[in-house]
Amino acid sequence: YQRTYEIYQNASFILVNSNYTGNLVSKLFNRWDYHKFTLPVDDCFVPSDTKQNRICYMPRRNSETAELIAQYVKGKFKDWEVYAIDGINYTQVAQVLGSSKIFLSFGGPEGFGLPPLEAALCGCRVIGYDGYGGSEFFVEPLFKKITFMEVIPFMNEIEDSVERLKYNSPLNTAEQAQLNQLRSLYSKENFTKDIINAFSSLYSSMYV
Repeated sequence: YQRTYEIYQNASFILVNSNYTGNLVSKLFNRWDYHKFTLPVDDCFVPSDTKQNRICYMPRRNSETAELIAQYVKGKFKDWEVYAIDGINYTQVAQVLGSSKIFLSFGGPEGFGLPPLEAALCGCRVIGYDGYGGSEFFVEPLFKKITFMEVIPFMNEIEDSVERLKYNSPLNTAEQAQLNQLRSLYSKENFTKDIINAFSSLYSSMYV
């Protein structure tokens, strides 16, 4: 910790990618002069015209919990596909998310966590852990937050969502409005603006 503390104390420029990370930098290292930038989501993450009864997830984070819940879902819902997103490229990930109805989020702790946001922008109902860093966007109606490492509430929410979505895939008005808001916020334009502003501030401070 001491070595990391010294690095942050001596840093002339600090970038963070979420409110959560910024708060950690402030609390742990007493640095309040960080610059937050917006992570952009690629334009390929969009809903498909046709949604399948598919539940997808990424098995790499908190893998034991992910596997436990995945096996439960496979046994419970025989007419739903359960798809582990792993070993495929970026474009293929977008295609899977775009044609799925539910995404299970097992991430955390992490500084931001793009996958649940990408899933929501693909029109998925996102259930699970916000990873702490994702707390700034992980709100209803597109997202259903489960307390980190809780299992039974996770399973209960999956059951409720499957019942609601098995015959209904289009987003309702509130969900579509949230999706549009998220796409506007987490854009390449905002990322570029934030980075330019951050480095302009650094440049100005060097020549005061």
